[in-house]
This record gives sequence, structure tokens and C-alpha cells, in this order.
Amino acid sequence: MKMIQRLKTFVPERIVEKQFIQELERIHNWHVVSEAGSGSYGKAYIILQKEKGSSFVLKRLRKRKWRSKDALQAFQLEQKILQTLDHAAFPRFYSSGEMLGIPYFIMERKYGHTLEEVLFDKNEVYSEEQTFHLAGKLLGIIVHMHQNGIVHRDIRIPNVLLHQNSISVIDFGLGSFIETEEYDLNLHPKQSKTYISDLYGLGHFLLFLLYSSYEADNSSGSGWEEELTISKQAKEIIKKLLSVKEPYTSSEEALEHVKKHIRNYRGNKNDVIQ
Repeated sequence: MKMIQRLKTFVPERIVEKQFIQELERIHNWHVVSEAGSGSYGKAYIILQKEKGSSFVLKRLRKRKWRSKDALQAFQLEQKILQTLDHAAFPRFYSSGEMLGIPYFIMERKYGHTLEEVLFDKNEVYSEEQTFHLAGKLLGIIVHMHQNGIVHRDIRIPNVLLHQNSISVIDFGLGSFIETEEYDLNLHPKQSKTYISDLYGLGHFLLFLLYSSYEADNSSGSGWEEELTISKQAKEIIKKLLSVKEPYTSSEEALEHVKKHIRNYRGNKNDVIQ
């Protein structure tokens, strides 16, 4: 058995992937439709259950991570997080298993376009008002995570899906259970396992949306505060999210600030906040 395991380490990733897909179709009658994404330790596929015609997402551990204790623990943690969350904005966990010695799990397929696709493929433009309406919805989802003791730690435009009027947050590969409520000021926000990490990610998320309407001029290269024509209140919120100024004490506080900012827009359209 040990000799077989050693031989497996010399098999190229593409061969392993081919064998894995063949076994899925032969044993479980699942058809792999396409690749859904690829990360540092995992690879995801859209799969179709032939009998029922239902599609799901399957995520497996990469070959080079088979012997990594940290990768396996992170893979298992992602599954535990999905099982803990019970909200329409997150993929529902269905099952897990092992195929050819490769751990995998199956989750709900979330439909829609990522914000990355919306901004860079569809070239959609967001005004300040549209940006903060979307931020309010996303923050409501983030608050739900934090209230359940979970931090995503990778809030970025590729991990947020838009589908009609709904938002989904995907890829909990870097997710964690919140270890402490106190934020270590000596730690970069991205590394933190507290609420501050998601707020930091949200700050950059907002900048991507706001830059969609940016047109280069003489201020180009001088930083977002000078380049973006946005309100003083919007700048204040972003600075606090990015911890440039004193950060929010919680995601709930950030949400209340965003709601207040939205109410300042003409028409009082705060009804988009769920």
C-alpha cells in the first residue's frame, strides 16, 4: 500500500484528474460538465446527476496537497463551515467522500455572474449609490456569517455572485471560525481571523465597483481618494473598512453606517437592505 502511495506522487495532475473524472462517471453516474474554479489546494467542477438532471458543484483536493496536513485540515474546515451556515446566500453542503484516495465534497451550485465577470467581461458601471446599495446587501450577508462565528477571509469580486436580485458568497477555502473578538493591530487585516478581515475585503470590493465609472485625468496615479469622485461620507466608510482610520468595532456597526449613508441618497431607497 505504501509503495502504491509513493507511485501516486509521481503521476501528473492531469492524469489524476482524468482518472478521477472517469471514476465519478463510472461509479456514481455523475457527468462533469465543466471546471468551476481552481485554488491553491482545491479544484472545483460543475457536475450533473444524470438520473435527475440536477447540477451541483464538486470540489476535490489537489494532488500536490494529498500529504499536506494543513491543506487537508483547511479542506475539512471548509466543509464544516458550509454545514454550519444556513442561509440562501451560501452553497448548501450535501455530501463528502473519497475517490482514488482523493478527498472531495459536493455542494449546491449557485447561479449567476461573479462581480469580476460583471465588471470586466460585461463592462457594467456602478455609481456611488449603486455601489453602496450592493454593499448594504453584501454586508447583511457578512453580518449573518459573523453572528454564526464564521469569517470568510476572502471577500473579493470573484467570490460574490449576482443572480437577478440576489447575492451569493462562494469559496470558503480560506474561511475560519472566529477565534477572538479582539483585533490584533500588529496583524494585517487579511491575515486576521476576526470580523476585520471581511470588512477589509469589503473595502477593496467597493473600490473595484467605484472604479468602474472612473475616467483617467490629471489625478491618475495619485490614489483612490483623489481619483474617485465620491462623497465625503463614502470615503469615510471605505477608510474605516480598510482600517486606514479607526476600524469599525463590528460588521453590525459597519452595516448601520452604510444604511445611514444610503438614506442620504435622494428618494430614501434604503429598502434594498435586507
